[in-house]
Amino acid sequence: MLEEKTVWQFFVDDDELPKGAEIVEFKLIYRGRLPAASKSSTRNKEKHQIRKVIHKQLRELWKIQPPMSVWRNQIVEAQNSPTGTRTTVLDVMAHKYGRWGYRFVPLIVEERSLGCELDIVFLRRDAHGKILSSAGGDLDNRLKVLFDALRMPRYQDELAGFDVEPHENPFFVLLEDDSLISKIVIAPDRLLTPLEDDESINDVHLIITARVKVFRPNMHMTPFM
Repeated sequence: MLEEKTVWQFFVDDDELPKGAEIVEFKLIYRGRLPAASKSSTRNKEKHQIRKVIHKQLRELWKIQPPMSVWRNQIVEAQNSPTGTRTTVLDVMAHKYGRWGYRFVPLIVEERSLGCELDIVFLRRDAHGKILSSAGGDLDNRLKVLFDALRMPRYQDELAGFDVEPHENPFFVLLEDDSLISKIVIAPDRLLTPLEDDESINDVHLIITARVKVFRPNMHMTPFM
């Protein structure tokens, strides 16, 4: 049973949003390679490198933003607890979604009918007017790499041989699966910053705004159990 604390739940659609609901909105930033995926190249290495960048930002979000900051220390009793009968919601989630030596913690999960909307400012150095295709690859297949990087890996080879780093326990991801993205808005534009020594002409700067709807029901139930 959950201790006597207010519990947060997420909602996807505006028409099911109850009175007192709030919008949780945050931005994720990515700067670097975003090559297009293809049948001959899944880009698993690049996907996990992006996933590692996003993890660091989500780790900070879980420290400061309710309800995630509540779940970090919220004590629950659970039969499948990795550390005994009493543990935190965060540890229960990391145990439940752990695989291949990683303890993943997705924010948006299917079993709670959670979803999120994404607004993405897609900045690149392509010539004006080249929105759908460029030297870096066509937009759809580049975005496929991004969306795969925002979710948990489905197969071990998606980890591309990377070992778990100390700060990646647990490993925070945005989505359990990219099918949980309920709306996507892409705004491609020209990147005007000078090319740095550590950059490629095909590198991108992405500003990803994630938007989810959350409220606190007057009931005691365990999230992600």
